[in-house]
Amino acid sequence: MRKILKRYTEDTYDDSVCNEIESKLISLLMQSDKINVALSGGNTPLPILKLLAERKINWNKIQFYLVDERCVLYDSDECNYTNLKKVFFDKISAKVFPITLNNENYKAASLKYNQVIDSLPKKNEIPQFDLVLLGMGNDGHTASLFPRTKALDAMDAWVVLNEVPKLETLRITITFPVILNAKNVWVLSKGEDKNKIIDNLYSKEPRNYPMLKIVEEFDNLKWYII
Repeated sequence: MRKILKRYTEDTYDDSVCNEIESKLISLLMQSDKINVALSGGNTPLPILKLLAERKINWNKIQFYLVDERCVLYDSDECNYTNLKKVFFDKISAKVFPITLNNENYKAASLKYNQVIDSLPKKNEIPQFDLVLLGMGNDGHTASLFPRTKALDAMDAWVVLNEVPKLETLRITITFPVILNAKNVWVLSKGEDKNKIIDNLYSKEPRNYPMLKIVEEFDNLKWYII
C-alpha cells in the first residue's frame, strides 16, 4: 500500500497535472508506436485536458477510451464523452472510442465496449492500458464502481452495465481487473473531504471504499491532489 502523493495548490493544480500527463505520454510514446489511455469524466480533469490539448504531442499515436459513461443521450450535460469531446477530443488528432451511441440499448453498448477493450494488448490474458486516469467520489467510488453495486464483483468482464440504486441510474464502467492490470494508474482528486478519504484508505483500519481495492492491489498508485 505504497502511497505516491503529489499535492498542489488551487492556483497551480491544472497546469502542474497537465505537465505531469504530458511528460508521461511523451515517455510512453518513446517506448511504443501506439499507446492506449483511459480517461474519466467529471469536472476535475476537464480544465487539465483543455490545457493538454494545446501541447505538441504526437496525438495520432494515442488511442483514448472512457473509464465509464452515464446512460444518457449525447446532448446531456452529464454525458462524459460529450464533455470530453468539447474540450479535448475535438482539439486533437487521436483516435477516440466512445462507450455509447445515441438511442442505443445500454446493455448492448456495454457488451460492445467489452469487445473494444478486449482488443487491447493483453498481459496475463487481461487487456492492458498504458495509463488510466481516475477520479474519486465522496463515497470512495471510482470509475462507476459504486459501493454496494454488482460491478464491484465483476471479475470475468472488462466492461459492465452497473445499476446504481442510490442515484437511481445506470452506468457503464470498466471493471477492477482492467484497472488493476494497467501499466500506470493516476487519481486526480480535489477537496478536503476527499483528502480525508485518502488518509482513511491508508490507515490501519480503512473503511471499505471501492477505491480500497485499487489502493491495496495496485503498486505505485499515484495521487494528484489539492
